[in-house]
Amino acid sequence: MGIMLNERTEYNVFSNCIDAIKSDLSSGNESNEALALSTLGNIGSGELARELSPAILYKVFTDDRMIPINVKKKACMCLLSFIRREKSIYDF
Repeated sequence: MGIMLNERTEYNVFSNCIDAIKSDLSSGNESNEALALSTLGNIGSGELARELSPAILYKVFTDDRMIPINVKKKACMCLLSFIRREKSIYDF
């Protein structure tokens, strides 16, 4: 997905991918989660940021020690990318 899509891709194309990305984010597989976060950070549009922010915020701020440090780092980078693209959805 990350190769074929970019942030200017229409949302209806993204809507077909959201379920796959959500599945990867909650898979418990470090590689799948890291790739999903990298894809979101690179291509995430404002609409994707609104849709998937709760999952990303959970990965960044949870105390769950089962989340690998590499996934937390990718989630932080993805969140930074979302904030730069769509600052208005976050309360600061």
